[in-house]
Amino acid sequence: MTTFTRGFRADHCNQCGQCLSGCHYGVFTPKQAREVMLKITSEAQWAPGLADCIRCGKCDQRCPEEARPGSLMRECLEYRRRAQEKVPFSMAYAINGMGAEGWRANFFRDVYRGLGAADKKILRDWAQPKKSKDLLFIGCTDRMMPAAVEGSSALRNSAKFGGPDDCCGVWAIQAGLFEEGYRIAERLLNRIQENRFDRLVVGCGHCQKVLTRILPETFGLTPPFPVISIYEYFLEMIEAGSARVTRPINADAAISDPCFGYENGTVYLEAIRRLAAAIGLTVSELPHNRDDALCCGYGGLFNDG
Repeated sequence: MTTFTRGFRADHCNQCGQCLSGCHYGVFTPKQAREVMLKITSEAQWAPGLADCIRCGKCDQRCPEEARPGSLMRECLEYRRRAQEKVPFSMAYAINGMGAEGWRANFFRDVYRGLGAADKKILRDWAQPKKSKDLLFIGCTDRMMPAAVEGSSALRNSAKFGGPDDCCGVWAIQAGLFEEGYRIAERLLNRIQENRFDRLVVGCGHCQKVLTRILPETFGLTPPFPVISIYEYFLEMIEAGSARVTRPINADAAISDPCFGYENGTVYLEAIRRLAAAIGLTVSELPHNRDDALCCGYGGLFNDG
């Protein structure tokens, strides 16, 4: 049997097909699901049956043996990438963190170039190492609106870190570019450790999933520091009295969990709900939440490049 190297536990898998037959995006009968699993677990490969896989990771929750089939789906896509002569330009353009290796054309860099002088000054400050008990890592998307983050009264005293090319590598990994994703993530870990801090606060759930799940399970890299979500961080501030809700929203809302929410753990999901209640929201659960959450499908854009 092929030795799987990207987190899939082949010795746990019995090819029952439950992971695929319950998929919201691929259409599999139980028989088809078992056939696909038998094929891709005998040898890691891209199979036509995976054409609709968006790598949301929900198959991990459906697996009765905790074999991590979500990791297998990403590894199968890696074989599709290997068969291509080069990385499609549109895909390369969407992936941040490869500037150190000469990937100059990049969506996030173009966004940064279009920012005003005040925003660029904020970004230059965030790029510098800090010394603080808690360090807030500003991910790629939040760096697109630096003034909004910097101007937050709740975060005014938080040490913030994140330079233009600092990225967790999630989209390279989701695209099947594992070697690039590994190097991006490793560079980020090294950059984060230029700071002096006790705990990392992460605003992006994708970044949290990469740091706490994908890096240890797929690449054998375990961050040497604790990681918490910004939702937990806000709750701590409210409970400690260093931040308070001055104008409760007093509104009804529906909570839609992201695909990565359940993988970040119960504490992550409950912090979101507790924080919503703390700011005055009365929340209702959508039918597909928690371990069966739906996905925006962004990862599926990378299937064909």
